[in-house]
Amino acid sequence: MKRISLVVSLLFVVLFLFVSCGKISYEWVQYRKNKDENVYFYKMGDVRKGGPAHFVQVWGKEVYSQKGREDEIQSRTKDGLSNAGYDKLSYKKCLYEIDCNKQKISILSISHYNADNKELYASGSNVSKWFDIEPDSTSEHLQKEVCK
Repeated sequence: MKRISLVVSLLFVVLFLFVSCGKISYEWVQYRKNKDENVYFYKMGDVRKGGPAHFVQVWGKEVYSQKGREDEIQSRTKDGLSNAGYDKLSYKKCLYEIDCNKQKISILSISHYNADNKELYASGSNVSKWFDIEPDSTSEHLQKEVCK
């Protein structure tokens, strides 16, 4: 009876550790808040290291402040894009790929959501367009977090 009790207890401990460790990698981690009070988070994705290459895919989330929402609407207006539903814009999610060695970033997908988690806009690309990571930018803060 003691042996069964011990085995069951060990199974619960292993299950708890497995769930706890798995949960950590799926949580959003805050890494920045900008001057407009937008808050930035990341969630780790695929990490590829081999030889001189070091690439990371990471989900990013930007939660908009009122000022951030207004700036996004102005930017979309300037670019001739629709602003339907953007008065309730809440956050943006992007899938990034970062070349940690060359300090470059590519946006693989981007989606905007309202406060009810309804998607307002979505875009993705099969072709990677790489951008330099500028000093003291949100991209640089993200790179420093995920390229450790």
